[in-house]
Amino acid sequence: LDKFNAWFSYTYMDNEYQFTDLEPSTFPHRLDIAHSARVAATYEINNFTVALGTHFRTGTPYTKPIPNNPLNFDNGQPTINYSRPNAETVASYFRTDASAKYEFKIDGTFNGTLHLSLLNIFDRRNPLDTYYRIAEDEAGNATVNRVDQFSLGFTPNLSFNLLF
Repeated sequence: LDKFNAWFSYTYMDNEYQFTDLEPSTFPHRLDIAHSARVAATYEINNFTVALGTHFRTGTPYTKPIPNNPLNFDNGQPTINYSRPNAETVASYFRTDASAKYEFKIDGTFNGTLHLSLLNIFDRRNPLDTYYRIAEDEAGNATVNRVDQFSLGFTPNLSFNLLF
């Protein structure tokens, strides 16, 4: 059992902006991730170490434009007409990773390590952020485009270290 390690962490956050001169005066912070949990474990046997871990968190807030009136024009310049600040939330994030490490001796001077990691092994399309920007359509009219950003999908990594 001394070759097995496991841990769990949980974080609860309630982050809000407070501006007395704005309406609304209180709204969720841009990085308000209410719940975040991680669990991981490692096991060592001879020169091998294997690890498995997972991370879950609720989504971050974002602000949508007003549906029927997304643009304001001031002297012909478009600006986005936003609704209530950070009232929407991207979907929750869930990722599981696995890794293995092999340590070996080459000779009296050199040691080596070989690392293999498999990030996001279930290839989930995890949302990171949503925002809006102004673009022009084919006719030259201003439009509002939604931009969704996602984490990497399944990502394998392999590295070799030579230690001397």
